[in-house]
Amino acid sequence: MSNTLNLTGSLIYNQLSNFSGLKNFWNLFDTVFGTEYDHTVAAKLHSQWQSGDFSQFPKIEIISNSIFEDTHTGYVSSSNKIYLLDSLIATATPTAIKAVLLKEIGNFIHGVIQPTNISGDKGAIFADLVLSNSSTNPAPAPTSILQPTLIQALQSSKAHAQRCSCSSCMLAPVNFNLVSAQTSQLPQTASATLDLSKTFSLNSLAGANQTIYLDFNGHTTSGTYWNTDFKSGANIVTPAFDFDGNTASFSSAELERIQYIWQRVAEDFSPFNVNITTQAPTDINDLIRSGSTDTRWGVRVVVGGSSYDLLGDGAGGVAYLDSFNWNNDTPAYVFSKNLQNSEKYTAEAISHEVGHTLGLSHDGRINPAEGYYNGHGSGVTGWAGIMGAGYYQNLTQWSKGEYASANNTEDDLQIITTYNGFSYRTDDAGNTITTAKSLAISGTSVTGSGIIERNTDVDFYSFVTGAGAINLTVDPFSRGPNLDILAKLYNSAGTLIASSNPTDLLSAAIATTVTAGTYYLAIDGVGKGDILSTGYTDYGSLGQYFISGSIVSSSTIPSNPTVSLALSSTSVDEDGSSNLIYTFTRSGSTTNTLKVNYSVGGTATFNSDYRQLGATSFTATTGTITFAAGASTATLTIDPTADTTFETNETVVLTLANGSGYTIGTTTAVTATIVNDDLPTITLSVSSSSVNEDGSSNLIYTFTRSGSNINALTVNYGVSGTATFNSDYSQLGAASFTATNGTITFAAGASTATLNIDPTADTTFETNENVTLTLAAGSGYKIGTTTGITRSIVNDDLRPTINLSSSQTIIEGNTNPQNVTYLVTLSNASSQTITVYYSTVNASATAGSDYTATAGTLTFNPGVTSQVINIPILNDSLNEADESFILSLKSPTNATLSTTTSVTTTITDTLVTSVTTNLPTNVENLTLTGTAAINGTGNAGNNILTGNSGNNTLTGEDGNDTYLLSAITPLGTDRIVETTTGGIDTIDFRGTTISSNLNLGITTTQTVNNNLNLIFSANNVIENATGGIGNDAITGNALNNILTGGNGNDQLQGLAGDDTLWGGLDDDILTGGVGKDKYLFQADGVFSTNLGIDHITDFEGGQDQIVLSKSTFKAITNSAGQTLTDFAVVTDDQFVNASSKRIVYSQSTGSLFYNQDGNVLGTGTVFEFARLGNSSITLTGSDFSLIV
Repeated sequence: MSNTLNLTGSLIYNQLSNFSGLKNFWNLFDTVFGTEYDHTVAAKLHSQWQSGDFSQFPKIEIISNSIFEDTHTGYVSSSNKIYLLDSLIATATPTAIKAVLLKEIGNFIHGVIQPTNISGDKGAIFADLVLSNSSTNPAPAPTSILQPTLIQALQSSKAHAQRCSCSSCMLAPVNFNLVSAQTSQLPQTASATLDLSKTFSLNSLAGANQTIYLDFNGHTTSGTYWNTDFKSGANIVTPAFDFDGNTASFSSAELERIQYIWQRVAEDFSPFNVNITTQAPTDINDLIRSGSTDTRWGVRVVVGGSSYDLLGDGAGGVAYLDSFNWNNDTPAYVFSKNLQNSEKYTAEAISHEVGHTLGLSHDGRINPAEGYYNGHGSGVTGWAGIMGAGYYQNLTQWSKGEYASANNTEDDLQIITTYNGFSYRTDDAGNTITTAKSLAISGTSVTGSGIIERNTDVDFYSFVTGAGAINLTVDPFSRGPNLDILAKLYNSAGTLIASSNPTDLLSAAIATTVTAGTYYLAIDGVGKGDILSTGYTDYGSLGQYFISGSIVSSSTIPSNPTVSLALSSTSVDEDGSSNLIYTFTRSGSTTNTLKVNYSVGGTATFNSDYRQLGATSFTATTGTITFAAGASTATLTIDPTADTTFETNETVVLTLANGSGYTIGTTTAVTATIVNDDLPTITLSVSSSSVNEDGSSNLIYTFTRSGSNINALTVNYGVSGTATFNSDYSQLGAASFTATNGTITFAAGASTATLNIDPTADTTFETNENVTLTLAAGSGYKIGTTTGITRSIVNDDLRPTINLSSSQTIIEGNTNPQNVTYLVTLSNASSQTITVYYSTVNASATAGSDYTATAGTLTFNPGVTSQVINIPILNDSLNEADESFILSLKSPTNATLSTTTSVTTTITDTLVTSVTTNLPTNVENLTLTGTAAINGTGNAGNNILTGNSGNNTLTGEDGNDTYLLSAITPLGTDRIVETTTGGIDTIDFRGTTISSNLNLGITTTQTVNNNLNLIFSANNVIENATGGIGNDAITGNALNNILTGGNGNDQLQGLAGDDTLWGGLDDDILTGGVGKDKYLFQADGVFSTNLGIDHITDFEGGQDQIVLSKSTFKAITNSAGQTLTDFAVVTDDQFVNASSKRIVYSQSTGSLFYNQDGNVLGTGTVFEFARLGNSSITLTGSDFSLIV
């Protein structure tokens, strides 16, 4: 069952109890439901809420989201259930669930008090009203963890079927409506003056291994389920117990209140071998059960503050079930502010919550359905179970559900004494006449005290009185008693002569007249009346009692001899030659023999650890010894049995017991010690097998010595392992510690000593390391654990990831020699050696000509996190396209590769810059970027210069330079600086999509297109020009120009010089001008009509050449470089198809045709590709050139 729903159920019933107790309840109720409702039903509901009875509420059922689509569903009258979605329970806070449930409970109430008029959302109004009218310090009736209606629908099973099914259990604060009716019946008791200086050193059973620590000092809780379940992991700060508003110190009234609370809780736990203390433990491990071998643990009860700070609602206390045995300091909480800091209410809540930590569940009833039973009866003997609501009755006891309609019949006493490491206290008085304990007598006054530890326990006391009236009173503890007393008086013959068990009192009193002699007072815990409704059995009638009274002086009767008991020596060595001598001494007459009884106890075992000599009879528990006639002493010899086993010192305890014809003089036990004289054995263990290097836990080595722990003892040990002291870990607890050995000291009285190995956190990946401690020989002990104890420090850093820096572009020739450098890094350091193989492979670059192939293994020594790979770049002066090669990593050891295992190096001839730049000597190309008016200057090589969108001056210098002007975006006004000796240079508009106009023969500013103005520094300095894919007009100059049109219908004009005109695709106009000109016809592949029909305006036969590419005109039978013989001249176009030649000239039209299939007639095989402007010219094969 979810903690959230458990807590919410309790909070809702608390809230409704608060609401029902408001003075203006009916006014508020009418605000929601009006006045026209069934007032009888409403009054019954109100009464039930005030008494903590919510059995009338509908059951809650958790359903899957797949069944309902509402945000939380709701109340359904036909099934009388409230349905909640599992997603709401899984994700919502208790406050949110509480609001939902209160709304649906409001809808249920609306339905039962106004069944014929259920219109309107009364539930929402009811929820808002209840939530807004709950005080911050309410006084609700007691409520359950979950009421039975909820439990019936939701509870899950646990190991103990009848025990509480909730992981944490909450006790509501006090319902003061119930208190007001009972107050006059509660006893008003006074207490002796308290020593307030001892308030925080109170112990009910000092020395017990189990502890219940009442922490009134304020406490910060961290690292527990409280923090994760209720505070999202944050610390929980509880203030100190306080009711005067001064939290800085305790007033006298507060100290007194704390002592009285402690007295009440100590009474509840007085039957058990557990210490109730206000003294903070010096060792927090005394509150923590570290494991199955731990012998000392307990629980903290934090007393103070308000439940609203932790739970957000009213509660008297809260605890986790079974947490007494948990392996951390998980406290139970008691919220004294919610309990008005009352002595009784706070004490009741403490015992109740401790009961939960010990594994106990709530005591409630089935009918009526109650999570907490308030008890029954009244006055001094008004009864309630501690695990119910014990606020309202004087007598509260542990229970096994013997009252009517109990919903919990678990055996509280059996659970407490079986599952929590402790049982009952040792009986402090004999259970028979022969083992009776003597009352203390001072004159005619008698006193005594003890504890009824079990419901089978009867304590006997003896006293001697003269003849006359005697008065004996036996009272239970004055504050929060658990014991109802039956007192019986027996004479020396064992005959009952008087008894007392008043019906309406817990104490007993005997007043009677006796003859002189020895008498025995028996004290027993009893029950009362009808156990189902008004009384109780003797099951939980346990606790402290106090005997007082008066007797008659025994000086008037013949006195029996008084027998005393003494030891000649209180201890002897186990293996020594001396014995323990008990001397019994009688005073008075020694005329006759006298047999004296005694009891035998102690930790030593008769016939195993010792033998006896001198007793008349002797067993492991009782014995007798006889004084010889005339003898005033008798001796009993205890002879220890020698052995070689180391063990604790053992004791033999003799206690004089009542008998006939003597009076006990030594009333206390006489204890002798058999001292173990074998060396203690030292063993070594560790709490856990490993800890994380960066975690919060440590390796705790526990050294344990068996036997006597009276003196301090220093033990040696060796230190080894792969972990390094002061580097990989530190230590705490050793007397000395080095990388190879150490010592640890047992304090006097201590049977254990602990050494903490605290791993040093780091971010370095490394193998798991270990620490080994090995006990070494020393003085005063034997080695029990002969092998080393090795435990691991687990590396929790991730295995390093090998990262490769990003791909790079390197400018060829920028430096010489030149390398490309890649950085290889580790994500984190490692204590191991890490390697990774690397190698290069060609992409478009070629190893040996463009770069030097590189391969090898990178090695990262421990602690090293970076290495570099250098790859030589082989510079050349060729202007070529970008080339690339790939660098890859593979085969890592002790690490993993990142997602990037390969990178690409691009070798480029182009320097890209956004500032004015002179191209370095060995770099071919320069590209300017940005919008600034900057300049670029080439070098002596063949350069490609590209400007930016600003006004640039581009200077080619020597070499055959290309000015790349892709004017598809604004390029400004650029100036081209060249000289007549500066090589053969080209203006290139490649990529320009709009029409461009260029004249290589002018120096004035010319508009190329809307995006570019161009200025030449001089005339006749640029030889070549290439157009884009628009309809371009390019005019040459007096130089030998190569004019390339590209795509589009271009106009190319060579002017002077021997020019080459290549129109490219589409229909172009080609004018060579003067000089020997060439007209080039070439496509990207084989001939297609995309080549267009170019118009040659001024072809001069015998001087100009028509150049045909064989890759385009594949059908031509002549080879490249040969004279064209596959050529014919026909008179008109109609004869072209019939010609057997591949290139055919039509004399009448001046058209040149490509006849792909020779003289095979057919359509689609003859294509016109050029037309001469002077058709009268006569062409011959020598006017053609063939190229590849």
